[in-house]
Amino acid sequence: MKKKVLLSVSLIVILMTAAAMYMYNKPSSQTMSGRPDYVVNAETFFQEFEQNEAAANKKYLNKTVLISGIVTEIQGVDSVGINITLETLNPLFGVSCEFTDPGKADKIKIGDEVSIKGLCTGMLLDVVLVKCSVEK
Repeated sequence: MKKKVLLSVSLIVILMTAAAMYMYNKPSSQTMSGRPDYVVNAETFFQEFEQNEAAANKKYLNKTVLISGIVTEIQGVDSVGINITLETLNPLFGVSCEFTDPGKADKIKIGDEVSIKGLCTGMLLDVVLVKCSVEK
């Protein structure tokens, strides 16, 4: 009886984990093809979060943002993506744009001025955009 209960619980945990991973990695049609909710440059965007994080979260959280700025850093993330940081007036932090498909950002170099569309998830140390794509 214990084995059946343990097996059932394990199966439920595995299914819930798989469903969560699917939902997290599911492409957002709004982010990929729709119009952005906001268009802003990286410096202004970061400054809004730095000055009043609660108000900026209310405005931008879970919204699609088209952001423009200068690339200051490019990092590989767990061999499955790229993280591009855009310059802000703060010398330590910036706007972090996470690409799950490295091919979407393979032509970008440090110092390039780019426009990136992504889903805002708020501020950690950097302001973070996920599910990003480069706009032309």
